[in-house]
Amino acid sequence: MLKDTTLGWYEPSFFKLHIATDETLDNLDALSYQSKSVFIHEYVHYLQDITTSFGLINICNIVNIQKAINSHIRQQPVSFDIPLIWEDTHPEVEQISLSFDAYWGGQGDSKYDSFSFIEGFCVRDSFVEGFETEIPYLVVKYIRCGKKEECVFGAFELMESMAHSIENMLFEKVSAPEYPYKFVRNIVQHIYPEYADDVVFQVIMSDIALNTYHPGKFFYEMLSRLAKDKFRYVSYRDLYDYANDYKFNDKNGKKFTFYSLFEKSAKDAAESFADYYTIPNFDDVRTWGNRVIANAIKLKRDDPYYWISILEKPTKLERVTAFSKTFLPIFGTPLLANNLDDYLFFQTDLFQGDIDNLSSLLGIKEIQEYVRGKKNSCSLQGFCNKTNPAMSMMNCKYPWKVFEGKDSSKVVLCPFTMMLKAWEIYDKKPNFI
Repeated sequence: MLKDTTLGWYEPSFFKLHIATDETLDNLDALSYQSKSVFIHEYVHYLQDITTSFGLINICNIVNIQKAINSHIRQQPVSFDIPLIWEDTHPEVEQISLSFDAYWGGQGDSKYDSFSFIEGFCVRDSFVEGFETEIPYLVVKYIRCGKKEECVFGAFELMESMAHSIENMLFEKVSAPEYPYKFVRNIVQHIYPEYADDVVFQVIMSDIALNTYHPGKFFYEMLSRLAKDKFRYVSYRDLYDYANDYKFNDKNGKKFTFYSLFEKSAKDAAESFADYYTIPNFDDVRTWGNRVIANAIKLKRDDPYYWISILEKPTKLERVTAFSKTFLPIFGTPLLANNLDDYLFFQTDLFQGDIDNLSSLLGIKEIQEYVRGKKNSCSLQGFCNKTNPAMSMMNCKYPWKVFEGKDSSKVVLCPFTMMLKAWEIYDKKPNFI
């Protein structure tokens, strides 16, 4: 799940995968059957981060927001207010961020359930100040308990449906509510019912859509076109080949194919990720990000049909084995966490450096939420206590305090304060309003 649930979640663009268990994570093969199932589901979200154009563009968006936050703080003479209103000084970043929200979809905001049925679709426009044209988004109209309802359909629903479908093809007894996990199936049932029970078809269609600028709208348009053309595939590869007829224009009118858009998005994401780490201390983390994304480019170039190869295996066990052999050697894992605040990281030869530096990814997310007023305390205390007892003395409600009256080169740093120092925003004091 892309949001907190009782089983687990993944945090897009921050590379953290949480399995809600007390089990140790140092041996993935030794996890319980349910925890393995959750791991696969959340790992699919990790793959969506690095192997789809939308996931990679989202990384750029999140980095740009952090750069705007840092720039805003540096512009203040002594202190800055929390919640921090960075949008006033960086409207161009806000415009792109707001437009991106339309592409994400409902993000869990729907009453759709097993008692609901889809009535139809419509495309509406959202207005973002500063954009010459309005941003379209797809609305799903449905009936629930005799009442008309509607929700937005976008990348969130595609990602969750795709992850659930893959998990269900690899493991037994995977239960989930209709929304968002089975929402794609219900849309296929309404538009092209012949493929309502074809799970591989739905996974491939979701993967294709997530490699566009506007996943929800593209999914709807391509599925409608397939239905209108009475398209019948001979091989699942035919779906990718069919999609390759599409061309995409960026805001400057430049044309892209599916692969060239992915390659551009990957290179942009690698450069953006490196922007987090502009000082030599973090060369190892920057190199890791570049290697993971470079491997994603190579995988898409050398074996664009990898999902087909995995999901067409005859048994669930064979699919699990193929999944692990395809992805773990070239992508390792993101940061893994359990309910006991244990953190682990499997990267074989992808990461060569100080593992503690990777905790900076945790600090980045905490800083974003803290300065924007989404939380009033850093939530990494459990992690810090286990990692370094000296960090247990940190003031989690006011992390800046550790620098007061001290030489910053001699301060024990937690993931939060590590990035405050790296970004040179530790000497500005927050004011809570």
